[in-house]
Amino acid sequence: MADINGKQMIRTSDTLGADVVVTIGDATHTLDITASNEAKVLDSNSGAIKTAVELIDDAVYTDGSGTPSKGLLIMGSDGTNPQTIKTDADGNLQVDILSGGGAGEQYADGTAVDAGYKGNIVLGTDGSNYQAISTHTDGAVKVKSIADSVTVTATDLDIRNLTATDVVTAELSATDNAVLDAIDTVLDAINTKLVSGTDIGDVTINNAAGSPVYVAPGTSTYFPVSKDTNANSELNPIFVQQAAGVSGGEVHDYDTSAAVGAGSSDTHTYTVTTGKTLLLKQIIFSASDYMKVEIKTGASGGTATKAVVFTAAANPNGEVTFAVPLEVASTHLVEVVRTNKGILAQDVYSTIIGTEV
Repeated sequence: MADINGKQMIRTSDTLGADVVVTIGDATHTLDITASNEAKVLDSNSGAIKTAVELIDDAVYTDGSGTPSKGLLIMGSDGTNPQTIKTDADGNLQVDILSGGGAGEQYADGTAVDAGYKGNIVLGTDGSNYQAISTHTDGAVKVKSIADSVTVTATDLDIRNLTATDVVTAELSATDNAVLDAIDTVLDAINTKLVSGTDIGDVTINNAAGSPVYVAPGTSTYFPVSKDTNANSELNPIFVQQAAGVSGGEVHDYDTSAAVGAGSSDTHTYTVTTGKTLLLKQIIFSASDYMKVEIKTGASGGTATKAVVFTAAANPNGEVTFAVPLEVASTHLVEVVRTNKGILAQDVYSTIIGTEV
């Protein structure tokens, strides 16, 4: 029912044993509320409400489950108006870094050093953890030698000793090349004079320190030697100094044999040291009666007689001195054959004197 002012009235039903229904509305539109506090809604309105609720539920997911197919559009604010959050085609959030990030400070190769510059620390890995690259105080990178063996698998390496035919290429400066060219020119000139046999003219030897100067023998028959550039003469002689020391190993080889029978012989033998040459100078010999002395030299089994001397009872001592020492080669023999020419047995004596060089 309506009051006199046209306001809506509430109708109630108090039938015993039934829900009390309160109806609100006018003659055309009503809202019924049951005793359990549920509003009765017309079917024509409830369908739209149900659809709206289900759409909201479709955008709600449990963390870690479900495949999203619907969602809510997220918006932000630019300080004045709302703005839609942007993503790329894959759905990745698009973020513009305004400050506090970036790729760090980068410098071009050859940029002058400035104490105010900053940079990023370079890291490496030890296989398990990241490690900062170490440098010396001058900035040079510290390099540690590898103690363990390293297997090289590259096929273009050639690690071996160089031979005379190997070519080693190095990039040298213009100054280095000029020095090498100058050296090559000098070596070519020396080769032309020495190797090719060209007369190089006078050679001055600085011997101020007194060291000996040796001239190796060659095919020339003589070497002109002088104290100056003038020819040798009585007024410009060659200086010769007699050596005070012994030139080689002195040999004084003595031998004696007792009671050599009449007509019998005994041989005194000396073998020249291996690698040496004996300059045989003198043979001294003695006996108490007549004796024949034969001096022989040469290879074993093939010696040749060089001198023969006889002694007598009145002159039992003798010697043979070679004005020019007799050269006896390495391992060859010097034999002094002493033959008793007397009628009784006698003792014989001899000494071989020389120098081995």
